[in-house]
Amino acid sequence: LCADNDGDFVVAGSDSGCVHVVSCRVWRRARLVDSLRLGEAGVSQLRCATHEGRCLIVAAAMHNHRIGLFSVMLKDPKVSMFGFVDIGGRIEDLCFHHRDFDAESVTSPKLLVVGKGASGPCLWVVKPAPLDHD
Repeated sequence: LCADNDGDFVVAGSDSGCVHVVSCRVWRRARLVDSLRLGEAGVSQLRCATHEGRCLIVAAAMHNHRIGLFSVMLKDPKVSMFGFVDIGGRIEDLCFHHRDFDAESVTSPKLLVVGKGASGPCLWVVKPAPLDHD
């Protein structure tokens, strides 16, 4: 699970490879607003970063050791897939690095990925596409 900064939306992943966006503005009336099947492999972890009032950038670590990157617009919550990154190793954990991230820009924060590559433990840095990328 991951949520936006205000807790209005929660993104959930499943073992069947789907991601689901749930509106939680009113907790007693939480509702599913969008779903997307990323692929055959299940989702093992989700991490997100909020662009203030605009969208979430979400990274989904998959069971096939790939990372799916997508956005969820906050005004009209629909999942827009950017694509997949194959880092060439086993993913153990991931997080967005917010230090030099400006939430009002179109640039996404860096994604840090820790895992095991062919030569041993590794740290990868992934730079997602900007918000205005087609």
